[in-house]
Amino acid sequence: MRGFVVAYSDNKVEDVAMRSILYITDKALNYPFWNQSRGMVIDQLLRFMGFRPEHLRPDAPSYIQATREPSVSMAPSFFDTQLQWPFDPESVTIPAEARNWYQLTQYCLARNNADIGAGQRAGLLTRWDAIKINSTYCPSRVVEADRRYGPCVVPRLHSTDRVDNSVKKTKI
Repeated sequence: MRGFVVAYSDNKVEDVAMRSILYITDKALNYPFWNQSRGMVIDQLLRFMGFRPEHLRPDAPSYIQATREPSVSMAPSFFDTQLQWPFDPESVTIPAEARNWYQLTQYCLARNNADIGAGQRAGLLTRWDAIKINSTYCPSRVVEADRRYGPCVVPRLHSTDRVDNSVKKTKI
């Protein structure tokens, strides 16, 4: 799966106008697993908006280690608003296959190696993806987020642990 392009951008349109255009490739739009296809598109939209892959953060090696030699060595620049929040191993910006290339360190005990890249496989933004987006574009929307309790610190509730308060049952 390495090396295929799911999107690219071009800012020159027929020598007439300069604008930002994002092209999503057929591979991303028609990937065999629909949720992952959606995750690839979300990832590319976030990159187009200026966000960078979570596993390339400067602090990522504290939480995630490569199990084999990476094919590309990148050090992209990050928004401060992306880096002010905790590392998220499940972020939609981490490739779906990354769990085959990385493992979590002792500083990320609240998640499992299988969780790496789960957001892209599920085609969903994680809570921390949403917090980082809101911090960048609408900071007033960030509520009840404490950077000390990120996904590597607080275990995720399992579906059997959740309390459903949305439906109240009454006896007849």
